[in-house]
Amino acid sequence: MTTEALPGVSLTSEPRGSDEEPLRTDVAAFLGGFRRGPVGTPVRVESWRDVLGAFGGPDGSASAPYAVRGFFENGGRTAWLLRVAGPGRTARAGWTVGEVAGFAARRYEVVAGSPGAWANGGRITVRFRSSTVAGHPAVDVRVAVPGEPTEWFPGLAPDALESALAASRLVRLVPVEPAGAADPAAPPGPITRTWELTLAGGGDSPPDRDAYRDAVVRLVALPEPSLVALPDLGTDLAGPDHRELVRELLAAVRPLLDRLVVLDVPPELSAVDGAVAFAGELTASGDGDAAATAAVYHPPLLVPEGNGARTVPASGHVLGVIARLDAERGAHHTPPTRCSWRRWTWRWRSRRSSGCGWRTRASICCGAPGAGGSRSGAGAPSPPCRGSGTSPTAGCCICWCGRSGGSRPHWCSTSTRPSCGWRWCGR
Repeated sequence: MTTEALPGVSLTSEPRGSDEEPLRTDVAAFLGGFRRGPVGTPVRVESWRDVLGAFGGPDGSASAPYAVRGFFENGGRTAWLLRVAGPGRTARAGWTVGEVAGFAARRYEVVAGSPGAWANGGRITVRFRSSTVAGHPAVDVRVAVPGEPTEWFPGLAPDALESALAASRLVRLVPVEPAGAADPAAPPGPITRTWELTLAGGGDSPPDRDAYRDAVVRLVALPEPSLVALPDLGTDLAGPDHRELVRELLAAVRPLLDRLVVLDVPPELSAVDGAVAFAGELTASGDGDAAATAAVYHPPLLVPEGNGARTVPASGHVLGVIARLDAERGAHHTPPTRCSWRRWTWRWRSRRSSGCGWRTRASICCGAPGAGGSRSGAGAPSPPCRGSGTSPTAGCCICWCGRSGGSRPHWCSTSTRPSCGWRWCGR
């Protein structure tokens, strides 16, 4: 991509190459909504900058971008992103070149790089010059879409615009009517000419269960991810569709024996009793092997957004912590997936704010016990912990988390039953 920095100066960035590493245990996969980007095609990213380039930034319409940002801010290094969306319309604009010589087509269509309303109102400025210092015609193209960095493509050959604009992250150029043979007797064309185009007609639609089912199929085909999150699932699907999709996901992931699905409690079940009931459904379904691949985290987190805060699912931040610990210390240092009732303090990180924030509430994490305290072990699921407030029922435990006085992460554990599990509340 080429962006305009200063007058006469442009910066070109190329994505760095990176090979897949199937044996890593710190690679996450996120399925959900994004502002733009390919629909149903997994994309590998290694930084928040990569996310902005491929899918754009958060715009408030979905939780997945905030979850992915939390993943990287909390120590995650590699993730696969899969945009899940319903049938959408792609913004476009017609462009008639006319009798200007040198172009490969008389008419083109400028099409947004992916479906959705994100490109509506985008402006494309095309400036033709019949002569340059180098002696040949040239075309300058400027692409400005609201909410996106401006792209600048200077000095392009008129007959190679289609291939040159393939490097754009925002638009594509499609020839509609090929140019005819040049007439030697025709008068010379204009010295300069400028076209102003506006993209319109883009639209979004919410994903349905089939869209998520297709995304699950593509997820299973990826060999590298070991952590999975679906931050928008509770908003996009409700009731039986949500429950059935979760069962299908766990059933598809279980035979792989190499990944953990971190689920968020649906927004309509934000109360503690509703969260406990949701987690209990996983172990009450009768498929203990499938439930052993999942963990439920609640409540959601408050993260900075502009001058205020936004509530987002915890799964992305949790995966960032797990990925960091896996990379630094090994998978055996991550929280075990034993069902337990805890009151805990989550500390989220944000490089965009001056400090960190704390949020303390009752929480439930439900799954199956791992071998040796690891999240990767298999076993029969424990019965769900039930109760109200911070009073657990028999067989459950409470974890209390606090600040650490030193520079090392602080580990939260129970003094009465160490096997109950622990959670990182770190710095």
